[in-house]
Amino acid sequence: MHKKDMAKDWQFTQTDKTKWIETEASRIGVTPFDVEKAFSSEFDGKKDLFSPLEIPDVMKVTYKYTYGGQSAFFRALRDYGKLLGAKCEACDFTYCPPRKNCSRCYGETQWVELPGTGKIASYTTIYKGTSLITGKTPCICAYVSLDETDFVVLTNVEMDDPSKAKVGMRVKAVFKPERTGRVSDFYFTAMSEGA
Repeated sequence: MHKKDMAKDWQFTQTDKTKWIETEASRIGVTPFDVEKAFSSEFDGKKDLFSPLEIPDVMKVTYKYTYGGQSAFFRALRDYGKLLGAKCEACDFTYCPPRKNCSRCYGETQWVELPGTGKIASYTTIYKGTSLITGKTPCICAYVSLDETDFVVLTNVEMDDPSKAKVGMRVKAVFKPERTGRVSDFYFTAMSEGA
């Protein structure tokens, strides 16, 4: 018998979608909504017997990776509460976020300590969201032109009154008391709100 003809005379029994979703969600520890969203097409009707049957599962993997040539930047954040930049002496150009090699001449850059101050180059106010970096909304998400660099960083600026944010406003870096070696270890505050 050809595989295409195998199930042609079999009685099709539709799986109870709601029960299947709830059972699978409970089994893997996610919400039923997540399972339904990912598997909604599975219940669009009778499927070919030999089409792939996908089932939900969760994969948890613990691994380690390296920041490589950027490690000093993240160690300075985590261990010292300092911002570093990478300066190309040949081009007289300083990067932050840093890079090992200059994008202009491809020469090696040198680490330099930055003062952690700058000014807002552009911004938007976030009223709703997770705000994982600052922990409060509304907050300002801004491109900050860092002093002694030729780049901007995308970061959060915490202010008591976000309506006072403006382009050109002076800001300074604040390092969280508990740092993990990630860019979210710091944010900015206005050096003088309304200034």
